[in-house]
Amino acid sequence: MNIKAPQAGAAHAPAAAAAPAAPAHALAPQAHTAAPKAQTASAFDEGGSTLQATLSARKAMLDPQLASRITPWSYEEIIDSPFNQVLIETSAAAIRKAMLDKGQDPNTTTIVFGLDITGRETSVCTACNVEGHDYRPKLIRRDNPEINMLDEYFALVRAIGIKTGLKFGIVAWDEQVLPVRTLESNQSGDYELNMFRMFRQRHAEDTERVITNGIMEGSMAEELARWKPEDATTKKVGEPDDGLAFNIIGRMLSGYEGNKWTMVAKSQAPVSIRPYEAKLRVNDIKGSSIAVGEKADAIAPLLFKRTTRTYNMHGLKAQIAPAVIALANAEA
Repeated sequence: MNIKAPQAGAAHAPAAAAAPAAPAHALAPQAHTAAPKAQTASAFDEGGSTLQATLSARKAMLDPQLASRITPWSYEEIIDSPFNQVLIETSAAAIRKAMLDKGQDPNTTTIVFGLDITGRETSVCTACNVEGHDYRPKLIRRDNPEINMLDEYFALVRAIGIKTGLKFGIVAWDEQVLPVRTLESNQSGDYELNMFRMFRQRHAEDTERVITNGIMEGSMAEELARWKPEDATTKKVGEPDDGLAFNIIGRMLSGYEGNKWTMVAKSQAPVSIRPYEAKLRVNDIKGSSIAVGEKADAIAPLLFKRTTRTYNMHGLKAQIAPAVIALANAEA
């Protein structure tokens, strides 16, 4: 039995073990029945199902055998959630309308979507990996919390690109760069999503620690034995390689006619990416960007001239269409 961990942001996602909705007459206590606790929970239908899925996932985190059977959501499961289906349809329709109003053909437009997935550094306890515990602390890499709904964003960018009729590629980067989808790709959504996951999850340090019945995992004891004082200060996260990323994006787009665009999402910008925008413009490539997170106002001036903002990770996917429409409306 596979248990699906709940996908953040998919409000109407399928639950792991949804109980059927109780008939109306079952909601009132009957003389011949027990107290209707299960009926009351199932009567909430979607809310109850979501809660059951959450609790199942939490149980799996505490049960190593159950956790081994959890599988991430597939590409189709992400894009088929009711909310995401609506977002894909409305986003694609808005982009196509904006382009056609400007006399632009989506079928002759080429775009590379870029996603900076650089994580963050944090200090954790070597034994339990909990932030703030100062027993034998060490620095580790973790996903940037401002932009951590990455699987869903990747899947939606891909689905919107297909629905709009664009020729598109996807490039992801942190200290290294990976063209996850080439402009001529004919791979499946699951293939590309899994490639993206492998790239994002290649840093193996960010793991959960589990203590079962008071017994420490063997890996914890091993790490404690290996701990050195310098682990508390050894740097684990570098700066995003924006230079290589935009060089690859430029080369991907260089052989195409018609509109040539790139749209990137970033939640941090150690240095301005405006010089890369200038280089792209020399090759007739227009750029737009999305500034993500609580510091969006601070990093937006360091991103492209055409930048939309969203102040939390849940708003990222809703900014895909506005960021692409900004390119359709751009004069130069």
